[in-house]
Amino acid sequence: MCSSDLIFLIFFILPELGIELDAFTAGIIALTNLAACFICEIVAAGIRSVPTGQVEAALASGLSRWQRMRQVVLPQAMRIVLPPLVGQYVLLIKDSSVVSAIGLTDLTRVGWLVVQRVPNGLLVFFLVGVGYFIVCYPLIMLARRLERRMGAAHGEVQL
Repeated sequence: MCSSDLIFLIFFILPELGIELDAFTAGIIALTNLAACFICEIVAAGIRSVPTGQVEAALASGLSRWQRMRQVVLPQAMRIVLPPLVGQYVLLIKDSSVVSAIGLTDLTRVGWLVVQRVPNGLLVFFLVGVGYFIVCYPLIMLARRLERRMGAAHGEVQL
């Protein structure tokens, strides 16, 4: 299911079942629900990717379940999880433009409103693209910095 399907389902179908939501709440619920599903899968895959030998060694060292997770599994999983996780967050930012379909005003919707008044649509949507770039690029650069710091930038995952 894609974000637009979920937004329409929550905004138009739930009221038929007696659950009234305003557009903002429906948009937040839909985007949060969809992103949470993907993020959970990314994190779970990262945790499963840690070799069982590492977990067994931590268990043999006498670490509790919480200590194993915090000191052994999560640091190794984060190296693997970070790139797709940041990609998911960037995708969520871009998917936020879909909420304009249910009447919310976002950056893309503002672009459409400006195009109706200004004849130069190419320039307007170029600026909308620059706006998304300004929001997403620092996130990508932060992730790149963290990847280098953690040694995951070029597949240097040390197991």
